[in-house]
Amino acid sequence: MANKRKLKKAIDWMTEELMLGCAMAGQAIKESSSEDVARLMEKVLHLQGDLRCRISHPEPGMKQKAYFKALRESINKELEGILEELRELK
Repeated sequence: MANKRKLKKAIDWMTEELMLGCAMAGQAIKESSSEDVARLMEKVLHLQGDLRCRISHPEPGMKQKAYFKALRESINKELEGILEELRELK
């Protein structure tokens, strides 16, 4: 398991890349409404805060290895969902 600081930095990097992708999609796709892009960006920011909080405060009683494995799976699932929404804007 990586330390919490590295995990938080990785999450910050991933969410920054998603925000950049959203901004670029908003500029490149003229027929998409700015409300959809803004909603997607808000979702990314909420995800970043939620994940950072979940890293800082693991569930009590759960083994760390199992918790962070489940967290990693959750991160992948949520990021895939956001990327799919971003693809649908086209």
